[in-house]
Amino acid sequence: MSISGIKEKLDNRQFHNVYQPLYDLKKGQVIGFESLFRLNTGHNPEQVFQTAREEGCLYDLDTASAYHSVMDFSKLFHTTGEKLFVNLFPSTLLHSSFSSFINQLVNTVQLNPENMVIEINENEVISNIGELRDCLLFLKKKGFSIAIDDVGKGSASFQNIIEMEPDLIKLDKYFARELIRSKRKQEAIKVFVNFSTADMKVVLEGIETKDDLDIARELGVDIGQGFYLSKPDTLEQFITNSEVLNGQIQRLGKR
Repeated sequence: MSISGIKEKLDNRQFHNVYQPLYDLKKGQVIGFESLFRLNTGHNPEQVFQTAREEGCLYDLDTASAYHSVMDFSKLFHTTGEKLFVNLFPSTLLHSSFSSFINQLVNTVQLNPENMVIEINENEVISNIGELRDCLLFLKKKGFSIAIDDVGKGSASFQNIIEMEPDLIKLDKYFARELIRSKRKQEAIKVFVNFSTADMKVVLEGIETKDDLDIARELGVDIGQGFYLSKPDTLEQFITNSEVLNGQIQRLGKR
């Protein structure tokens, strides 16, 4: 099913966000929620972002999603320790209006920047790593944490990781898929774990089975995310579902 008129749909708030928890695999507790954009028409999100890029309104989509995510999250979690993970494309961070957007956001909402993580979407080629690094420094000075998303899938490389100095690296779900059966994937994850430092944690996305969760923990992965742990849902539903907020200790098998 085709889609068009993204800017109009944004202006009319024909979208919403769902959220997926991230778990500290050592402590067995929720450390934050990643915000995921959804158009009310039910279109595939990747198709929506691609159409927005073609229509020249990707920045509008990115910032609208981020703004409403922060507004929703701050109403329910501004006094707790969970972090909000927000995805943004490099082109959004390099947009001429982005610094003004961030300043307005910080001054408007009841959410400390220290409780926000900006995920750099690596499905978009980074055209100017130096300029992007300056933008990330600007964000870090305001208190935001930085994560590189989809590491191992897009243009993400060890060079980019070194240049950006992220607080987290999020390994693409490819590495979690049938992880228990793939020694090569296990060895690759070990490389990232060994490459990380006390100031840079490793997140594994796409965990869908207990076996793959157990292997991820044995390999030293710090944080896990995926359908086995919890599917995306509304923030209100997570508050109602105390099992999620209490960390699903039994499922994680706290040690």
